[in-house]
Amino acid sequence: MTHSSGVWTFPSTGVWEIRWYFNLYSGANNQFYIGGYTSTDSGSSWDGGTELMGGTWWANWTGNYNGDNSSGVFGATTNVTNATTHRIKLLGMGSGGGSSQMRKGTWVMFTKLT
Repeated sequence: MTHSSGVWTFPSTGVWEIRWYFNLYSGANNQFYIGGYTSTDSGSSWDGGTELMGGTWWANWTGNYNGDNSSGVFGATTNVTNATTHRIKLLGMGSGGGSSQMRKGTWVMFTKLT
């Protein structure tokens, strides 16, 4: 696997499993979402997040809390038919006043199945 500017490329064709283990942290009054996107044309267009991981996952915090944490795992498979043009990107974004962030312990594992 190679990674550049948030985009992953595959070393070979085949069916690949992607497991994204994440740990989110936020203060109060914040939203955070994560999702996965695929491209089969070298990143010129992206699938909108519905193909790879079934959409996006939202975490919401409200009120005057300190140190809110959430963790989970996304799992998906993708069939890479052309390793030269197939790409994925995993995104995590926050909004609001809670200073959201990805924390230590967030990682991605790729496993070639076939």
